[in-house]
Amino acid sequence: MLAAALVAAAAATLLIMSTSRPQQSAATSTTAAAVATQTAARQTSTTTVAGLTTTTTVAELTTTTASPPPTRPVGFNASYYEANYTLTLTASAGSISVEMRGWWLLGVGPLGNYTVLFMTAEMPGAGAVEAVYKAASKGNLTYVEACSEGRCVGRIEPINSTELRLFADLINATRATGNCSYLNYTGVELEGGGNIPAGALPGLGGLLNGTGNYTAKACVAYGIPLTASATMRIDMSLYNRTVALQVSIRLSATRIGPYVPERYRQLLSEAEAAVEKSRGGAGY
Repeated sequence: MLAAALVAAAAATLLIMSTSRPQQSAATSTTAAAVATQTAARQTSTTTVAGLTTTTTVAELTTTTASPPPTRPVGFNASYYEANYTLTLTASAGSISVEMRGWWLLGVGPLGNYTVLFMTAEMPGAGAVEAVYKAASKGNLTYVEACSEGRCVGRIEPINSTELRLFADLINATRATGNCSYLNYTGVELEGGGNIPAGALPGLGGLLNGTGNYTAKACVAYGIPLTASATMRIDMSLYNRTVALQVSIRLSATRIGPYVPERYRQLLSEAEAAVEKSRGGAGY
């Protein structure tokens, strides 16, 4: 059960990130005269989940020479974009450690935000486990469909609830420490840290709860996260025991393009249907 709790906490952490709306701050729109440019060696693979095909490019950064920052790319808009990310997440408690790898699709636009998150994890004693999370916002609510091991559940979350705002607040509250470059985009490097309040990590029907702290670093270009990493330590209550949970997250953008209204409508429809099927607390 503890291993399952780790996966739930890890998935909840990524769900926090996927349903938050990044907001452009003064720090993310300011660049210095000189910035280190970076190149990437890439490997590409294709994954299809629930009819959605995503091409993943894993990039290794290498620093080269210094050059002035370019102007804002055409169509690069923090309030109207879709981005693909690769991600790695490691959660550990005591002698149990779970590593999760996958990809994350995020759309931010005027109709509402949407996300698809696909993860695989090697569970101790259970082998490989796959999980798919879909979410779309509508008005002041976020509709979520979460599936794992052939079982799904739908739920509704307030769009401004603590668990859905944690990562956005993390990004917006950090301080600018310099300039960064990734995928030929130039941005601002942000660093920061702070406290994680009780209730920030939902999961397992409310069995997970606790407080902790985090440190984070991100490369943000014109309000859009290009890379991000965070380390969290959470003292959580699990079955009347206090367990120290450590979570580390790394994500890197592989593609940034325009918002797709058709994808938003499709994901919202699927998430709303999942919520309807889960009325009364039952999954399907």
